[in-house]
Amino acid sequence: MELAEKLPEAIRVAGPYWGLNLVLWARGLVDYPAIGIGNAYQYSLSGGPMRPPRERLPLGPLRRRCGVDPQVGGWLDHVLSRLGRSHPAHAELERMRRYFTALRPRPSAREQVAAFYKRWFDSIADSPPEGRALSLFQDLSAAYALGKPLGPIPGERGLARRPEAVAEPLMLSCL
Repeated sequence: MELAEKLPEAIRVAGPYWGLNLVLWARGLVDYPAIGIGNAYQYSLSGGPMRPPRERLPLGPLRRRCGVDPQVGGWLDHVLSRLGRSHPAHAELERMRRYFTALRPRPSAREQVAAFYKRWFDSIADSPPEGRALSLFQDLSAAYALGKPLGPIPGERGLARRPEAVAEPLMLSCL
């Protein structure tokens, strides 16, 4: 807020960090959230070989993305078997599983990320500005509670394998 007071005429944009930009926007610290809809960030040595980009797909109910990996389809099958049909996340995850191979090509994956992020942003923007941080907290809490008992996501590395790993720090940053 100190910076905002010194630059009252500035337009403040946060991004492209997945979710953190929404936290900053919901808390009123920035005016607009920005995202990257493409691949994961890559760091390489100057003149070194470039790795092929890694496509990512949104896992909407978990409020995160995952790499496009053939084993994710099996993981989705496992998750769906653990969720009852009446669970709010079941329909979205089932649709993703049904169309998993069609979602994998590059343009489709990017469209999926952009469409999910727009729906997520709109759902939080429907709250009054004073309640957006609490609304986002509740949304991320639901994602955390859903992801906590699920097994690791295939193809992810380190702590990112945990389904709740993205929602947890964002949730704690909301309030």
